[in-house]
Amino acid sequence: MTKGGSAIRIRVQKLGALEEADIRLKPLTVFVGPNNTGKTYSAYLIASLFGRYGWSQYISAYIDGRTSRKYEPVDTAINQLIEEGSASIDISTFIKDHSADYYDDLAELCPGWMKDYFGTTRVALDDLAVEVNIEEYVERLVESSLNAAFRGRLGAGKERKSLVSFVKEGGESRVFIYTEDEDAQDKIPIKEIRRFVSSNIFMLVHRALFRDIWVFGAERTGIPLLYCSVRSRRAMDEETRFDDSHEPESEKPRFPYPVGDLASTILDIRRWGDLNRRHQDAERVPGIKKYLEYADLLEREILEGHLVLSTDDPDPFREILFEWGTDRKIPMDMSVTASMVKGLSPLVLYLRYTVSPGELIIIDEPEMNLHPKAQAQLMELLAMLVNCGLNVLITTHSPYFVDHLVNLMEASRRKDPEAIKDLFFLRDPDAFISQEKVSVYLFEGGRTRDILEEDGFIEWETFSSVSERVSRIYFDMDEVEDVV
Repeated sequence: MTKGGSAIRIRVQKLGALEEADIRLKPLTVFVGPNNTGKTYSAYLIASLFGRYGWSQYISAYIDGRTSRKYEPVDTAINQLIEEGSASIDISTFIKDHSADYYDDLAELCPGWMKDYFGTTRVALDDLAVEVNIEEYVERLVESSLNAAFRGRLGAGKERKSLVSFVKEGGESRVFIYTEDEDAQDKIPIKEIRRFVSSNIFMLVHRALFRDIWVFGAERTGIPLLYCSVRSRRAMDEETRFDDSHEPESEKPRFPYPVGDLASTILDIRRWGDLNRRHQDAERVPGIKKYLEYADLLEREILEGHLVLSTDDPDPFREILFEWGTDRKIPMDMSVTASMVKGLSPLVLYLRYTVSPGELIIIDEPEMNLHPKAQAQLMELLAMLVNCGLNVLITTHSPYFVDHLVNLMEASRRKDPEAIKDLFFLRDPDAFISQEKVSVYLFEGGRTRDILEEDGFIEWETFSSVSERVSRIYFDMDEVEDVV
């Protein structure tokens, strides 16, 4: 199996149909295999661990004393802040000394929240066990945390000064926490001060691995129903008064966290997305400029049209429309666009308005509703995103994704990328990806297996055996009839 390249190691036991998995998460990770083998469950578990959800669950557990460990530097900083009015902590040193313990704690808590994350009570996860090993990534975490900048405030006094401030400057490893009001501890409960300080320290640790995580589940084709402006809140409240169903809270529908998160983010983009501000961000962060270009590329080469907002300025009632064709003359409501457009439009919007370097994008079955050519084009685009600072995890049943990934890895070994770029669908050597950035796992028989060989080939018999059988049936029918 392929070696080289640092990775995050994740071990899982008893996750639905998955008895045991040992996964090395790399910048581009691919899950393949038959249906109902645990690919989506595993992808969702990874999202829950390393995204905002896992961090928020951890903070609640830490404050309530439900974690296996306490961290002396955190408690010392909190006590010093309360007693002296200021404190500091070296986040680089903290990550070197304690990040492995933090992720051990996080993995230990994970089984307890997965039912809520999935939005169900009917999945059997009582024996779920998770382990996370970030040993190979610690130096990257230190570097990432060093570059991070953050300012947080808790409360405000009469002069609008923050009662407690938390400051981390970019390029500096030291975090400063201080009060601007000597009576701050009398105005804010001690527990809230502890929550504020610990949550921000652990946020810096947590986001050093993945700045954020975005999940595009199979439900994404229904998200465009949210692209049209909704009725006013007042109108909906008036209707509620005359609604005598009084549905109990326990009977209201529960959605998986990734579905709700995707829906709320798309709504935020529709209402408040500001392309002018995004271009300003692109001047400071080169990666964002590339993501804007890749959003245009996705529209031009695959969707063959353009997503547009009905007004340039943020407006809670504006709509997201699709202009079919390169001449931009036929605006359409998203509800009547092709299924391919519905499925890929969230990715366009994220690239254009939201995504930043260092984040992880998870796409469940990116091949949904795509012609084989579009699948190959999308595989190239995803590799380009990885080469431009994003992390990508996909689950797939498509031989076009898997086979073309082999081509892209082989192309990265060639001496003259420019000479071969026109052989590829997007004609861009930025899609050529080093094998060290890639991991591919087959989910089958309740287990996972690394199927990326050292020579760059992928053992994809899960696809080829079916293809061979389909081809053979045509000729076998003649043989059977001859015997009869």
